[in-house]
Amino acid sequence: MLFGVTWLDVVLVVLLIVALVKGYHRGLWVVLGTMLGTVAGAIGGFYLIPFVARWVSEPTLRVVVLVVATVLLIWAGQHIGVAVGRRVRLHVNLPALRRADRVLGSVAALAVTVLILGLISLSLNSLGMAPVTKEINRSAVLTVTDRVMPDGSQRFLAESRAAIAGLGVIPEIDTPVKEVADEPEAAPSATLEVPETEDAQVQDSVVRLSGFAEQCAQTQNGTGVVVAKDRILTNAHVVAGVEEPIVETQDRQVFPGRVVHIDPARDLAVVAVDGADLPVARHGADLEDGAAALALGFPAGGPYEATPAQVQARGELLISDIYGREDSTVDIYQLNADIEPGNSGGPLVTEDGTVAGLVFARAPGSSTIGYAIAGDEFERLLEDVENLEVPVQTGECIPGG
Repeated sequence: MLFGVTWLDVVLVVLLIVALVKGYHRGLWVVLGTMLGTVAGAIGGFYLIPFVARWVSEPTLRVVVLVVATVLLIWAGQHIGVAVGRRVRLHVNLPALRRADRVLGSVAALAVTVLILGLISLSLNSLGMAPVTKEINRSAVLTVTDRVMPDGSQRFLAESRAAIAGLGVIPEIDTPVKEVADEPEAAPSATLEVPETEDAQVQDSVVRLSGFAEQCAQTQNGTGVVVAKDRILTNAHVVAGVEEPIVETQDRQVFPGRVVHIDPARDLAVVAVDGADLPVARHGADLEDGAAALALGFPAGGPYEATPAQVQARGELLISDIYGREDSTVDIYQLNADIEPGNSGGPLVTEDGTVAGLVFARAPGSSTIGYAIAGDEFERLLEDVENLEVPVQTGECIPGG
């Protein structure tokens, strides 16, 4: 990498220049047709990822198949779009508008190329492969495209793909801690101002976790929180069946991780990374009934989000382990919050940014009631967490994760 520019950046800059030149020569209408066809092809490739992961188990071949399939879809969409655009241009090709048509064609071509790069980046990033994720996050061009794409559109794409492919396991709890007379129609919309801690903002200690579970032939996504030097707390169901989870920070650093502790009964796991030196979140807080909080994480494996939450109740509940086999009593918070797959393993934080719990479940089919493991359940684990070094078996994966 020279002056912060990678080989991938060089390729992408050339692509952008080619797009500008072709857009100028083709004009706006042809570019618009190309744009619609290209976007359709790229979106098709984006939604194809979970199925490719299931059909192709070998990592390198999986990337090749995905890239080839996406390129073919984009190529087909482009050719159809160009044909339509040319026919439209024949009817509106006024001499006085030719210069404007060419300039607008360049702008449109550049915009659609940036959009396509963003889609491809988001797609490859979710494969759960450390070398691919690291190269993407090192790219200055893809960093810019990621920032240009609105978080709302990224989250919509991530959620819709998960829904179509049946991805995203999150435990569901049938019996609430406290019966609610009327289930809230919506999660709270107010947000808290999370202040800076001594070392860094609590948001900086929240990381995205991903990995590939070979037994289930699926990629898995979730959230984790740094609780000690190079130690990340998350849910067991996030890393179940994953040999080497990938840790992504919010400043786009990528680290290979290893699972050094897993507790399927309490749905807790610890991931260790080497030399990451990530900011550590404060922990040890308690929340009273009615208290406001934030659930921090990456819903559906998409962009980072601070989800407003309100504590409805806290108590011990008899719940099944992540495989639904054995029951244990666990101290949990019942929340009025929109908890989704991807939020799993994310911290529940107080008004002063201290971790009070770990998000792990929701009510069946509910978008307004979620659950978090109370901090008392993992405080003893955290006392000795820095000494956890040896990788452990992560057990069976959960189909659909």
